[in-house]
Amino acid sequence: MPVDLALGDFRKDDAATVVGWVQSAGEALNWASVPFLRLTPEILEEWHAQPGIVPCVGVLDGDVCAYGQVWEDHAEDEAELARIIVAPERRGQGVGRTFVALLAAEARRRGFRSIVVRVVRGERAAFSSYRGAGFVRMSPDEETRLNLDQDQDYVWMRLGPDGPSL
Repeated sequence: MPVDLALGDFRKDDAATVVGWVQSAGEALNWASVPFLRLTPEILEEWHAQPGIVPCVGVLDGDVCAYGQVWEDHAEDEAELARIIVAPERRGQGVGRTFVALLAAEARRRGFRSIVVRVVRGERAAFSSYRGAGFVRMSPDEETRLNLDQDQDYVWMRLGPDGPSL
């Protein structure tokens, strides 16, 4: 069932809300790559100061309920969707899938033909959201190559030829 979610621009006032969605030490490491006790709203400001980072939010019924970034790599003509998180009370309702599709559409709107995501192994809900939004898993050889300089072994996915599934 489609979710009536709108993509919006991140506002600095949203930072505390977004960080408050992280519910465990494991989630802090998987989402932000920092220990839970060091996860503060200021980390989003640090992320957003980096070139090529486009922060977005998902808005449902007037409330921010999802956050994610489009990482722009113009040299490779590729965008990566990253740091996606959904408000705990909205999980399991299709918000993640719809938000990922909206982020992918935004990356396409910005001119990127290749759009990828990386998923922490074992994160079934994230994998399902990406697959539902039109992403397909890359080959084992591609994953091995992409994981060479990573701190962990990710599952890598690319947006399929049919584009985002809205």
